[in-house]
Amino acid sequence: MIRGWPGSGPSVCRSAILVAALLVACAPEDEPPVALEVLPDGVDMAIIDMDHFLTRTGVRRARLRADTAEFRADGEIHLRPVQLIFYDEQGNELSVVNGDRGVFNEMTEDMVATGSVVALDQRDDQRLVTTHIRYEAEEDRLYGDEPFTLYRDGGDTVLEGSSFETDPGLTSIVMFDSSGRTSQTTRPSPPPPPGEDSSAAADTGSVAPPDSAALALPDSGSVEPPPDTTSVGTAPPDTTSARPDSTSARG
Repeated sequence: MIRGWPGSGPSVCRSAILVAALLVACAPEDEPPVALEVLPDGVDMAIIDMDHFLTRTGVRRARLRADTAEFRADGEIHLRPVQLIFYDEQGNELSVVNGDRGVFNEMTEDMVATGSVVALDQRDDQRLVTTHIRYEAEEDRLYGDEPFTLYRDGGDTVLEGSSFETDPGLTSIVMFDSSGRTSQTTRPSPPPPPGEDSSAAADTGSVAPPDSAALALPDSGSVEPPPDTTSVGTAPPDTTSARPDSTSARG
């Protein structure tokens, strides 16, 4: 027999059991399980914060990212929003395509971005804005079948067209039905280097006026005087020669 505290007995044990039961009854219950969001029809699996690399012959050529990815039975992954980052053979970033929505094909690795779509090329300061860009993995090219606007040189040059196709780096863009405009921006001349006389810079006021002596002016002495008006006039007719002889008129 195990001895208990003084005065322990069946009544004390029953009291202890009752207190334990009360403590268990007063303990907080486990939180009810949170109901998971029901997947839409045709969706087999959903992933949050998807991050996937596309490789070719062991070389990373693109990175696919999305906040939400829904895997469907037909091999398509529906992405919201979508970002596709392209790399060159050395692993340097070429360009970034951002879209509101996207569809990625697991078999072909083709991708379509729709909605508000922007392709950025920070190396050459280019920004292409459209509503639809299609990436063909086998050809490694981007195609746009909707009207687009291409901003270059910080927005100074704007090109527009009905469709386009280009490499992922946006270095060779073929535009269809395109037109463009360029805004001339006047930039101040940079200051001269330290130690260089600022007067050496081109001064618009340093242009010497033309030498008046060098101007070919006509010599006043060489100018012939105007013709004598008296020599031009017609002498009056001789009245004596025109008058008939009175002696010859008589018989």
